[in-house]
Amino acid sequence: MSELGDTAALDAELAELEPIESLDHHIRDLTLTLQSSLPPEQFSLVWQLREAVEQLALAEEILHERRLVESLIRHLPHCAAAIRATSQHIRGTDFVAEEAV
Repeated sequence: MSELGDTAALDAELAELEPIESLDHHIRDLTLTLQSSLPPEQFSLVWQLREAVEQLALAEEILHERRLVESLIRHLPHCAAAIRATSQHIRGTDFVAEEAV
């Protein structure tokens, strides 16, 4: 391996980020268009709706991840502590899951 490391892995990561960056640009463009064409009160409502939709998506993702972790624990109960610790480490949270039955 060269001193620069594995450039194939970096290329793969950059490729994964492309759709995200594209969406980010699209959101910025739409936001500017709405901000310039709507009265401030209506733009504020649009912004509140956007934030509520984002919060809902985040809550759904957190619930989905917790369910995945719990499912994994049910299948591998002898690894429950390690799975929980890994989940906490990855998410940077104090994930508390119910004990496997």
